Amino acid sequence: MIAAWGDDLSLYLWSLLAGLPLAYALVVAVLNKPESQYRSISLWYVGCCGLFCLVLIKWLGLPQSWFLIMLGPAAGCLLAVAILWLNSRFVRLSRSELKLSVSKKNASSSQVTYSERLSILMALVLAVVLPWQMTTQRVRTWADLAVTRMHEGRFVAAYDLLDRIDQLSGPRTASTLLPEMSRLQLEAQIRQVVQSVNSIEITQVEDQLHKVRLLLGLDEFELAEELLAKILRDHPESFEGYELTGLMYQFREHWSLSERSFLHAVERVRPRENRSAAGNQIFANLSRLWSGAAYAARKRGAFDCAENYYLKALEIAPGSDKARIHYVFAQFLEESQQSMKAAEHARQAALLEPALYQVSAQELLQRLRTAHLGCFLLLPSLTGD
Repeated sequence: MIAAWGDDLSLYLWSLLAGLPLAYALVVAVLNKPESQYRSISLWYVGCCGLFCLVLIKWLGLPQSWFLIMLGPAAGCLLAVAILWLNSRFVRLSRSELKLSVSKKNASSSQVTYSERLSILMALVLAVVLPWQMTTQRVRTWADLAVTRMHEGRFVAAYDLLDRIDQLSGPRTASTLLPEMSRLQLEAQIRQVVQSVNSIEITQVEDQLHKVRLLLGLDEFELAEELLAKILRDHPESFEGYELTGLMYQFREHWSLSERSFLHAVERVRPRENRSAAGNQIFANLSRLWSGAAYAARKRGAFDCAENYYLKALEIAPGSDKARIHYVFAQFLEESQQSMKAAEHARQAALLEPALYQVSAQELLQRLRTAHLGCFLLLPSLTGD
């Protein structure tokens, strides 16, 4: 809820900021002009019409994007009226003097009026386009995040993101961007998970761990934390308990606690390396835990630690996991502006699992070539040319 409130607040602030150039252009066009009183009254009427449109949008239940797009021009007009009213240099003339001054405008003043109108038009376009672009980008970000939440098994979080997309841009947008995901599907999955949670009879630690996974899928973090505390108290050597604790803190964006939990899990896997015949499974577990620690370190800004963790994960990862770690590592290197290394790991992921990462790796390489510092240094062999 706090994250959703913060996202909404940022959109409103951007819409209001988009109206500032319009307010400035209007003040420049009106200030110290003989006909300024007429123009300020017109601005007041336009601002009131904008407020009426905002109220009408809310009353009709239209998407939030309509409100945000209309907010910039309305705020710009009203802010201009407020500035003109507060300005001590505002020219006040009688009605007859105003009519006389307006009738005596010369050609030079009409040229100035043309440039002022052009600046007002450009500011108005900016006040409309900027909120529209911000809402479009926010919807795409939420759609990508909803897909990630589905892959994580967090159906409640994915449902909340769909709801926010519907509120911002309408239900048609969500169905267009996410045709494979629907409210009915998510509601059915959430009901199924709730029934599974209620039907689990906790007799062994495996049942407790399974229940924690289901609770995390429902974003029931407090219940999951209570059960994890019991698991770690009764089974302190369970690396699965620490792994799920790391996931829980990751979902709650407590990055330091998440990294620490994954490292505790790594310590509890190592003593069993030589005692188990399932060596590949142990290496897969370790690579997964190192990847989790790397992601947490990456999110808290410890890039050196994150790179070290990713390298450890790659060193011990079995063949089936190497492609995934190569690609995630490439994303991290892209974020930290290490273009050469990112290109190499992206190509490795595409070579190992072309069906899964060929398209994504090409998109990442294209971003490296066009939107990153030092992109001109990339070798053609790294970028696929």
